[in-house]
Amino acid sequence: MRDNVIDFVDKPLQMMQTLLHKARKGLFHLKDSSSSIELVNYQPAPSDNSKPNDANNWEQVYLAKSLVPVKNVEDELALRLLELTSEGDILLEAGCGFGKVSAQLGLANRKVAISDFSENILKQAEELFRISKIQLHGSYLFDMTKTFPLQDGAVDTVWSSGVLEHWTGVEQLPIVKEMVRISHRSVISFVPYQGCLFYRMGKYLLEKENKWIYGREIPMSSQRKLFEEAGLKNIQESLVLQSWAPNLLHDILPEQYCLIRDWWNSLPENDIVKQNQGYLLATIGYKS
Repeated sequence: MRDNVIDFVDKPLQMMQTLLHKARKGLFHLKDSSSSIELVNYQPAPSDNSKPNDANNWEQVYLAKSLVPVKNVEDELALRLLELTSEGDILLEAGCGFGKVSAQLGLANRKVAISDFSENILKQAEELFRISKIQLHGSYLFDMTKTFPLQDGAVDTVWSSGVLEHWTGVEQLPIVKEMVRISHRSVISFVPYQGCLFYRMGKYLLEKENKWIYGREIPMSSQRKLFEEAGLKNIQESLVLQSWAPNLLHDILPEQYCLIRDWWNSLPENDIVKQNQGYLLATIGYKS
């Protein structure tokens, strides 16, 4: 009986470790895991002929949850954005969703503006700022595939999270160019990372069961070329949410999730299978 239990525990862990190693092998090499990524034999994500969800679909994702006032700066994305910006900067979130990260930035003395293509999502984000008693410095309703309704250099930084991956490379370029136009200093983007095994596995399983609710989503290995073509300079890339990545399997493999999470947390941070497994790829580019 004891041997059977050991086999039950060991085999999934061995399989996960093997999968992680194979997923990483030959994909890329990190010169400095905290700042930049040097890609080896990089192949762009395959094109996807499906279309991003419309506003109504995204409202089903965002409007179903109740609002909780934001009181602390605790999100890893917010902390990373604070490192990349300065107090008093005007930051516009393009595609704000819940608006939680932007609200945390407002707590840290950034002048925050938000935008979305859904009026209902935008109103909900505005309500989050109201109940959190955080000042909002602008709210814009517009489609990112159109001209942004702001003047050149209107804000210091335009940033987005979980947005650009809904378009192909050809479709992304005019969007990023608009981000560049209205920014005075920089553009920052967070997109799902193509090399994150947990993300890729979770997405595949949900799509296979027709339970994927996020529309067309194309993970990326780099946004460097895109940012360069949009006219940005001094481009830096890194991975974020590495420790959070196993949570992507919570609703997909509920029976195995705790086992996978505990195994992942038991590994030291410098373990080879933990390297380069962040859920999101962060890219920042400067105008000068």
